[in-house]
Amino acid sequence: MSNYKISFTSLGCKVNSYETTKLQEAFASRGFIVVPHTSPADICIINTCAVTSISSAKSRQAVAKARKISPTAILVVTGCYTELSPNDINADLVFGKDKSHIVDTVCEFLSKHDIPGSNPTTPTMPATSAQFQNTEHHTRAYLKIQDGCNNFCSYCIIPHARGRETSRPFNDCLTEAHTLASQGYNEIVLVGINLSHFCNDNHPALLDLTQAIAEIPTIKRIRLSSLEPNIITEQFAARAASIPKLCPHFHISLQSGCSTTLKRMNRHYDFPQYLAAIRLLQSAMPNVNITTDVIVGFIGETELEHQESMENVKKCGFGKVHVFPYSLRQGTRAATPSFIEQNGGLVPDIIKTTRAKEMRQLGISMESQFLLSQKGKKSSILVEKDNGGYTPNYIYVNLDDGKIYPQNSIVDVII
Repeated sequence: MSNYKISFTSLGCKVNSYETTKLQEAFASRGFIVVPHTSPADICIINTCAVTSISSAKSRQAVAKARKISPTAILVVTGCYTELSPNDINADLVFGKDKSHIVDTVCEFLSKHDIPGSNPTTPTMPATSAQFQNTEHHTRAYLKIQDGCNNFCSYCIIPHARGRETSRPFNDCLTEAHTLASQGYNEIVLVGINLSHFCNDNHPALLDLTQAIAEIPTIKRIRLSSLEPNIITEQFAARAASIPKLCPHFHISLQSGCSTTLKRMNRHYDFPQYLAAIRLLQSAMPNVNITTDVIVGFIGETELEHQESMENVKKCGFGKVHVFPYSLRQGTRAATPSFIEQNGGLVPDIIKTTRAKEMRQLGISMESQFLLSQKGKKSSILVEKDNGGYTPNYIYVNLDDGKIYPQNSIVDVII
């Protein structure tokens, strides 16, 4: 009898991608054969997302799709959606945010139910993360260092799904970074639900870990995933600029350019504070690329507030703006009738659609300006499998000199 075939579907954020990779490695080390999620399998694992109502719907669709592809498979569902709506899921095994017992529980389930297949509990040669990293063409690796969020933005369900903030021990993070380096990765992306709040007793700062990883000789680049503006002080910007391997690209969520809207969102900063933060980075790292998220049509947003948001977004010089029309997320404070009534009511869908279009057009214009500013500059790219790749400040460049460059190599370019 052959080993059990197991497939994985990961939805949502980079933290989910990291956690799915770790599950893949753990199952492979027990003798399971990992197959694509589009192929029939004996066990299907879906790592869900619930950041928006749309994400929840996609999670339900992924469960249904797995059942259709593999009708007789053991269906295992985990992640944020299960934490919020465990009773809505038709699966054989359901886990919340704690994924530490999934492998043992699945193996026990298989043995108790006498399902045909070989014994997967006997360890075999462990698979490496290089086989499974859910990254862009396997040239960069995610390294999770933090989980949870204490911010409780009025529109966000994640603190309820992921729980309170926790940070991984510094030395554990550094050990995994060394492992990834030994597997040939040139770039590591530090990820977390609220990465800015990575902290523990011995090493309280995110940049302490960044500096330690930068001292690993074979690691050429380090990226930080999404940051909160509150972390960016003059000291932070200066130190970030002093770490040559730290990529000059920062995703710093704005959510609205209107301070009044930000207050309703419970975002813990106003627009002048946000602008001051990114100006510090732009001054310390002249070719830095700042990208962001913006929500339009939040509860009570007036046309004047939307126009204020548009005007302030223009001031920031973003390299990319991800725009999201606001949608109610049940379970959040903003979705309660009292909040809606006290803050001006819901914005009609037709108005949200118009505002989203306007903000996206502005974002495209800003992105074009930033890309044009890069023309003629010297840089380097980390080559993907399609003979192109990203510069340190996250500009995608195609190599058009007729040569084929090895994947995962770093090539100097003039843009």
